[in-house]
Amino acid sequence: PDESSSKQTYSHKIAVINSLQNLFGSIFTHFQTIIPSTDFQILGKTSI
Repeated sequence: PDESSSKQTYSHKIAVINSLQNLFGSIFTHFQTIIPSTDFQILGKTSI
């Protein structure tokens, strides 16, 4: 029983780490898409 419970907690930790990596990855790509657009808006405003 101890082995199975330890395996469950181990797989749970891996699942949490994977979800966190996915979350940070999506946030990173989100900012990557936002930053160029804001730079573009700033350039457009300064040129006008």
